[in-house]
Amino acid sequence: MRSRTFNVTLLITIILIAFFFINSCSSGSGSGSAGTEPTVSPTGSPTVTPTTSPTISPTPSPTSSPGQFAKIYVYIHMHNEEPLEGIYPDFVNNEEEFKKHRAVLLPFVNMLKEENVMFNYQSDWNFLQAIAAFDSGEGTGGKNILKYIKDLGFEVDPHAHETSYNYADVAYLINQLGVPTSNTVGGFIAIPPEDSKIEYFQDPITGWNYDYTWQAEILWGAGSYHHTNDPFVSGVWCPKDNDNFYEHDPTKLPHIGGYNLGHKGVELLLEKSLSGELDPEKIYTIDIPLGQMNLLGGGFIEDQRRQIKNLKEMDTNGLLQWVGMKQVIEIWQQEYGSQPNLLLYTDE
Repeated sequence: MRSRTFNVTLLITIILIAFFFINSCSSGSGSGSAGTEPTVSPTGSPTVTPTTSPTISPTPSPTSSPGQFAKIYVYIHMHNEEPLEGIYPDFVNNEEEFKKHRAVLLPFVNMLKEENVMFNYQSDWNFLQAIAAFDSGEGTGGKNILKYIKDLGFEVDPHAHETSYNYADVAYLINQLGVPTSNTVGGFIAIPPEDSKIEYFQDPITGWNYDYTWQAEILWGAGSYHHTNDPFVSGVWCPKDNDNFYEHDPTKLPHIGGYNLGHKGVELLLEKSLSGELDPEKIYTIDIPLGQMNLLGGGFIEDQRRQIKNLKEMDTNGLLQWVGMKQVIEIWQQEYGSQPNLLLYTDE
């Protein structure tokens, strides 16, 4: 009886040991159902099988490297204007006033060259005629001031209010001074639609005063009468027509936005880029607008130099690209695939 009891007890003990051994091996092996548990790679990181949710890579921080930041294309432009009594001089009938302006324009463009930035000089008809009449090439190696500016590597564009001389006339006067004129429109009315000249520039323009034809290729400086309601936009796009300024139509001429606030606007866009607010795959532009009359103010040139240096010092990631307007369009086409971009300025 004792023997039988002992045998039964031994049998039960053997069965229990076998059960626990088999269960332990099953739970400890890596051969469970696919997708239930990740296998461990040699580095210790779990390798997820195809039937599980995909591994999501961390989104790169916008400040992780310079390549993550949007570049800002900065251009500087300067205008002179046609005569307006009490405001803008009549250079053709005032040689002394012409020489005064030339004397300050020369060191200004030299300063820009020294600071290695680009420049768009946009002249109206009156100053151009005065160059032809009075410029002796003093201090510029015998070159007139317009040719000297062009030979520094800067861009020279026509600027016309089209009261008595139109864009073709101004382009002709530029050419007569030995400078190939650009095909950049140096300012025009775009707002309101009934006054817009967007469609006007799509076709060749014939001079009112000279037998000359000029074709615009780049729109810049869209504004309103007396600048009371100018559009403040950064970027490049092709306005569709007079009624649809903000709508892109790739068959039309490209327009370069100027954003707002000049030097301060450059700082603002730079901050937006560094904070990740701007898309590095899109183009952003800003204008630093200057008037030729400003050159007569004491210390103006050195103040501009200081502001340019300050912006360059802030730009530790090399995001500010100092370019001309024609260069902007070339970059937009070659590096951004002519992709339209409009960033409207807000004062919020």
